[in-house]
Amino acid sequence: MRVDRSTEASDPDAPGDIKFVPWSGLPRDKSPSGGVLESDEYRGGRLTLKGTFTLMKPSGHNNYYGLVFGGGSLEGSQQSYLYFVVAQNGTWLIKRRDGDATSTVSPKTPNDAVKKPDAGGKSTNALEVRVGADKIDFVVTA
Repeated sequence: MRVDRSTEASDPDAPGDIKFVPWSGLPRDKSPSGGVLESDEYRGGRLTLKGTFTLMKPSGHNNYYGLVFGGGSLEGSQQSYLYFVVAQNGTWLIKRRDGDATSTVSPKTPNDAVKKPDAGGKSTNALEVRVGADKIDFVVTA
């Protein structure tokens, strides 16, 4: 696990410790700050990565959350990975991180498939990344 502690005043982390609780047989992140969980179970080739994310309460600014994949060296300053994320404002984004630098693969884009919080402040989005032999598909499903 690598915790990303925000140092930006415009994107603060909430106070509190990182916690994982069991949920449907899998760990559920109840963290107030962003982070990346790493698994060595898969290396290379075709794969489908899925995750369902429930925002329980929107923040005062847009926070992006979603899937991180294709990573390496997460424990050090030369970390690298791709991320496919959605935000409470109904946008999605794909970026790449290489060390301290990030580059945009696909910019923030609004789409009706990305669920915004309902009247109670809750929204659920299911994300998929389908890695094929010569392409990657990014999917948001209800």
